Amino acid sequence: MGTVFSFGYNAVTRKPMAVPAGLTYVSASSSQGNCTYASGTVICDLGTLTNLTRATASIVVRPSVVGTVNNTIAVHAAVSSESGTMKIPHPNYFAPSSFGSLELRQRPSNEFIGQPIDYTNNTVLIRKMTLDELNLPRVDFIKIDIEGMEMEALAGARETIKKYRPILLIEKIKTDNRQLEQWLNDNGYRFMGLDINILAVHQSDECWKDINAPQSAGQPAEARALATMNV
Repeated sequence: MGTVFSFGYNAVTRKPMAVPAGLTYVSASSSQGNCTYASGTVICDLGTLTNLTRATASIVVRPSVVGTVNNTIAVHAAVSSESGTMKIPHPNYFAPSSFGSLELRQRPSNEFIGQPIDYTNNTVLIRKMTLDELNLPRVDFIKIDIEGMEMEALAGARETIKKYRPILLIEKIKTDNRQLEQWLNDNGYRFMGLDINILAVHQSDECWKDINAPQSAGQPAEARALATMNV
């Protein structure tokens, strides 16, 4: 399934999607416009998308060979507590920097990544979305490491987490730890500290009994405390 999202302008959209090797095309449909298939590619003519609207195209395929079929898609968007758009900084990608540490929101103690970051003038507009709007048919595990926006991501995934109760691995070094722990408690999760992350397992998940808390002698006191709570 692919989603096209328009922001800031009206767009006339024609979305091609290649059918991976090892799969046989069955059918395709879209929320608007129409889809055709030829020479291994599905093309969906979605027509005009007005500002801040979206269209979805779905492809049904079946495996034609024995083996593993990858089902991975990258979505160009910022995960948040609500849908819409947001302005994010546009760093100099040719300057050596720790781009994985770049924070999308400005705060009093933004991490220095190797270059000054302008949150006011040098910005770009991107899509903002929630995990809930993906409407995933199954979720077993969620890893969240988004430089201070972890609580927003959790808020936008509330229904998904409530329905599927996935295991969560959340980076905590740029998040209010008390707020995060309270959220996990309120949503029925047990958790332990794993270095800069928190591992959380829903209280209904029996795999918790097979997880051993870290016992390293050099482990920070905070992590040892987290490892013993809610057991």
